[in-house]
Amino acid sequence: MPTIRISIITTVVAIFAMLSSAAYSGPNEFHRHINNQHLPMMKKELSLTDDQVARIKKIYEDAASADKDMHADFEHLKDQFISTQPDSSNYDALAEKLAKKAASRIEAGVREMADARKKVFAVLTSDQQKMFMQKKAEMMTMPAPMYESRSPHARTIRGPR
Repeated sequence: MPTIRISIITTVVAIFAMLSSAAYSGPNEFHRHINNQHLPMMKKELSLTDDQVARIKKIYEDAASADKDMHADFEHLKDQFISTQPDSSNYDALAEKLAKKAASRIEAGVREMADARKKVFAVLTSDQQKMFMQKKAEMMTMPAPMYESRSPHARTIRGPR
């Protein structure tokens, strides 16, 4: 039973590590992608003022900064786990700690995303808020390949543009 649990934890950690490193690979980290892609599109589609753009950019930068801190802490623990031999006495405890850290990082990321979205929403006028929600709804109803193609980490095969 403990072997199965360790295998599951190790698999979850490995998958999360791959996903987290994909979001941070290269010069365009995930939040930079948001700033570089979504903000100009939001400015155009929602008719944002320069003041609104500056305030929203600051919200995104603050969110990216918080995520970088969480990412560095997680990477340190992940490196420690990877360099530990499976037959080591603290291997199971380290695996458990890493799994908990991964779960708390996901939870904190969702909270940070929700907080940033609330702050951005508060910057918008009521007409812009309606348009924002309409655009979000349209994006969610797009066919999967087309929706996925908006991500910098999307599969190579993409839907029509």
